[in-house]
Amino acid sequence: MSGMRTVRDWVIATRPWSFCASVVPILCVASAMGCWSQAPVNWVNAVLALGVILFLHAGANVLSDCRDHEQGVDGPLSLNGVTWIRTKVFQIGELRRYGLALVGVGALLGILLLARTDWRLVWIGVAGLVLSTGYSLFKFRALGDLAVLTAFALLPALGTGYVMTGSLCPETLLVALPPGLLTMAILHANNMRDVVSDAEAGILTLPGVVGVNVSKGIYGLETALPFAGIAVLVALGRFPWAALLVALLLPLVVRNLKRGLLAGGDLRVSLATLDRDSAQLQLLFGLLLASAFPLSRLAQDLWGASA
Repeated sequence: MSGMRTVRDWVIATRPWSFCASVVPILCVASAMGCWSQAPVNWVNAVLALGVILFLHAGANVLSDCRDHEQGVDGPLSLNGVTWIRTKVFQIGELRRYGLALVGVGALLGILLLARTDWRLVWIGVAGLVLSTGYSLFKFRALGDLAVLTAFALLPALGTGYVMTGSLCPETLLVALPPGLLTMAILHANNMRDVVSDAEAGILTLPGVVGVNVSKGIYGLETALPFAGIAVLVALGRFPWAALLVALLLPLVVRNLKRGLLAGGDLRVSLATLDRDSAQLQLLFGLLLASAFPLSRLAQDLWGASA
């Protein structure tokens, strides 16, 4: 089977449908900085930052799949769609080399970005590299959610803000945190669904530590807090009124909360699509939040009032 691979096989092996988890926070931060910054912003650096996170995410996905296969996590009944090692589309050794190559490209882009900006940012790159490529190690110790929030939301937010403006902007964390929490909800839904099979494989994820009932509450918080947070930030004047456009997604929030909080019986069945539905919510939330900043700026330019 390995001799019949196509370009599509190599692309699918990176799980590109998951990239919204890392792209959305950067998109939101770039949009906010483009409107907030009083100084000119460097959009080339923003694109490079996006390239760094995409290649690191792709490589981390591939390496994570290799480790999961070695741990016996992705069996024939797995619902995560990862079959390319088990079905011999790829040999695990070449897939690991592929993952390392993708990470290497991301690291090279990061070095280029540092050369264009400030080498003192290297700590952000190193921390992000360790957290993303070592995701499985954190996941198996019930720290996967926090690792992903830090590697794919908080650290990129600080870095993107800096390379665009030349200074650290703590406000970027406020922009990245809401979509970052929704990213955590994607992973948490996946881990809740697989809690039994993970335990059988000797894997200790957060739902395996705190139990299913507590995990449902965690999922509820990760899903609802971003919307409550946006409302608070708008009320405090930190975000424009246009950010309340995310309220259009409340029907999807209710749908996901019902599925997550009321799940029972065989979790593989009752939570079968919750990770996918959570990813859909995160993507739409990010697009609406990112659009809020230029919409507000446009309204201010047109009518001289904030939106």
